[in-house]
Amino acid sequence: MDRLAKHRKSLHRSKKRSMRVPAVAAAAIIAVVIIALALLAFQPKPKDNDDNAPPPADPMAVQVSFRTVDGFELKGTFYRGSPSEPLVIFVHGLGETRGSWGQIITEMRQKGYSVLAFDSRGHGESIVQNGIQRDWMSFSQDEFPMMTKDLVAALHFAHASFAFAPRVAIVGASMGANEALDFAASPNGSEVRSLILLSPGTDFRGLQSGPPAQVLSDRGGVGLFIAVSGADSNSYACGKSLNESYQGKKRLLLQEGGAHGTVMLTYDGIRAEIGDFLKQTL
Repeated sequence: MDRLAKHRKSLHRSKKRSMRVPAVAAAAIIAVVIIALALLAFQPKPKDNDDNAPPPADPMAVQVSFRTVDGFELKGTFYRGSPSEPLVIFVHGLGETRGSWGQIITEMRQKGYSVLAFDSRGHGESIVQNGIQRDWMSFSQDEFPMMTKDLVAALHFAHASFAFAPRVAIVGASMGANEALDFAASPNGSEVRSLILLSPGTDFRGLQSGPPAQVLSDRGGVGLFIAVSGADSNSYACGKSLNESYQGKKRLLLQEGGAHGTVMLTYDGIRAEIGDFLKQTL
């Protein structure tokens, strides 16, 4: 009987130990979970100026879309300025987009101007014409002079949608400079008071600079700011010729090196000179 009693006590102790092991493991798991939750709770929250935080939305920037008379859907950004200040339109060069302008747009906005920068037809987001995708590389030679219609649509849209003084400046780079000249000389460009021409050319794929500049010279009232680089031979010759023949208010800025178009805006002082010229002519 004693041996039987001892055997029963041994079985009882083994059973208690086997029940105790899972209980200890469960308690350990619970403790780990509690510690992990506590650590998460005390993690520092991201600050408003965290480098990884997305930039705040610009309440004065409006993403816009407008249509040309020949069916191109143009995409752009309109930055609303003071209703008493004029509008500055930016026209980029061949193969660029409205994102090519860099700091100068911010500086124009700081002066209170309204600003419209858009992707020209066949560039960036503006690659749909009458429901068909078209890139500028597929354009025929005769289609490039049609790019002036983009400015017609841009100004018409701006007037219909936003408030600004009835005075306009156009900043054009490379082919965009020739577009700006052509538009300003047309009946649609009567509100243009100032043109900033970065690396204009004698003839960019059918967009000539001489004839419209002569029209503006005869008309008067439009300021011409021309910036060219010495090693950029075509633009250098064109800029000097335009400056010599133009009879209105003008400024010729000759830079060293071979920078072309929007790249010229990285030169020291050029953006400040552009700002001063716009102040004088607008």
